[in-house]
This record gives sequence, structure tokens and C-alpha cells, in this order.
Amino acid sequence: MIRTLRLTDVVAYLAFRNRAALNEALLQPEDTPSTPSLRSSFLGRSFELGRQSWVHLDHGQLDGLVAARPRMGGDVWDVDQLIVLPAAEASTVYRELLGHLVVAARDEGVQKVFLRVRSDSPVQLAARRAGFFEYTHELIYRLGEVARRPGAPALPFRPRCRVDHHAVFQLYSAVVPCQVREVEGMTLQEWRLADGWGFRPTDLRVGLSPRRRDFVLEREGKVVIWLYVDSKGRRLHLLAHPTESSEVTRAALHYGLAQLRSDGPVTCAVRAYQPLLAGVLDGEGFALGAEHALLGQSLAVRLPKRQFVPARA
Repeated sequence: MIRTLRLTDVVAYLAFRNRAALNEALLQPEDTPSTPSLRSSFLGRSFELGRQSWVHLDHGQLDGLVAARPRMGGDVWDVDQLIVLPAAEASTVYRELLGHLVVAARDEGVQKVFLRVRSDSPVQLAARRAGFFEYTHELIYRLGEVARRPGAPALPFRPRCRVDHHAVFQLYSAVVPCQVREVEGMTLQEWRLADGWGFRPTDLRVGLSPRRRDFVLEREGKVVIWLYVDSKGRRLHLLAHPTESSEVTRAALHYGLAQLRSDGPVTCAVRAYQPLLAGVLDGEGFALGAEHALLGQSLAVRLPKRQFVPARA
């Protein structure tokens, strides 16, 4: 039986989490996933505004949990909790929970559902049976501490603006393979839903700097590098045009590191189609920490545009 998680489940939930294994669903590209306290996990992560959570019951006992968080705009969900008791029929419970989540997402009009797991996670087979498929994978590189890197050429980065949507999307389309774009976004609107940047006022400054800061580098009127810095999670994302050299990519990495304080480790995810970035990170002292599989499921069907054309005799 699968039903919505309720506030009255608090005792059963705490007992379940004390016995359960690690959360298999990863929300961020981290080399060592964080483990929140049981109280914050139940109240904060399970009942956050917009979050959807379901539990799997076996003879009245809670033995599985799945939850999804909507991205800004609500048309895309990320699975961020997927936990099953070790003693349960894990593969079956994973499949049933994910299948239930997909049906609920379809009923809510959600267009896409994404799931990030470790490459060796037992969830992958169950996820495929529930309709998910792996569209790419990421290597998570980790740097122990930020240090000043002299000698890098200064690049004229500027903050990303709303008018940059199309230019950044063109860069994304030039770098990312078609099979990945088919999942994340083949059109500008689909990509914006997946990226989420344009749906919140990221350019406002209230007190401390915002968590995410985006920068772009232009050359001859085109965006050739897109960089964003997650200052709270201490993560970098870097996308460079294939024509850019390793020296320019290295300078962009230095620019991103300079946006962070030198008080902790930094992670940077490298996708399968970014071998140049992987080489740059290796040369800058980053170490490979983990490998993640990115899975997705599209619930909206893309229909061809039909129109009348002149008939020829």
C-alpha cells in the first residue's frame, strides 16, 4: 500500500529512519551526501511547501519513502528522497514508489521527473522498470581547499542577465549532445524550466550574496562560457564552448574559485561530454570523489507542428 505521508506518521517515520539505509536519491552533485537530522528531515524536507511525499506500507508498517521537490515553475520535479528498509523487498518497493510518484506527477500536469543516484546504486534497475532511463552521468570532482592561483589571464566575465537566456541556450545546444537535450530541454522554454534561473529574482541583493551567481563570457557577440557558483553548497558549474582552449577553461575555473571563500572544500561536476574540463580539474588538484547517474522521464509528449503548405500541380 502507498499513501501520502501524514503529520500523524511522525512516530512511525522516526522508527523507520532509525532503521533505514541511506537516501538513494541525490538532489545535488555531492561527493559525500549530507544526512539531515531526523526532525528536520521529517518537518522540513517532507512537508516543505510544494513537496510531495509518499510512504510504502507493508502490513501496516512503514518500509519505504519517496519524495519529490518541484523546481521553480512547478513543471519539473526532482526526486530527492528514496529510502527503503534493508529488510524489505527493496527492488519491488523502489519500483512501486517511483511508479506511484510518476502517476502522481502526470496527474499534476508535470512535464519531467529527474532522479540522481550513485552509479552503483541498487535503485537503477527499479527506476528503469518504472520508466526512467539514464541520459548521462557525472563525475564529481572535489578540491579540499580554495587557494589563490596566480598567473591565470583575467577574463572579462560579467553577471548573467535575463536578456542572456537565448545566448546561453545557444551555448548549451552547441555543447550538450542531442540525447541529453531531448530530456533536459530541446526548446528554450523547456530548457528554462529545467535550469530554473529565469523564474526567481537571482539578481537581487538582500543582505548576503545570493546562493547562486551566474556569469557569462562573451566573444564576438556570443556567449562562449557559462559559469555559475553555488556559494552555500560550494559548487561550481562550468560550460565552455568546444572551440575554447584548456587555458581559457582553466582561467574560467580560477575565476569561479575566486568567488568562494577559502574555508572549505569545493565540488565541480563533469558530465560525460566534458573531457576537456575533466583534464583541467585534474591539473588543478581536484580529485575524483564520486560518480552519479542522471535519470529522467518525460511525461509530456512533444508533437510535431502541423501547418498548411501550398499544393503543387
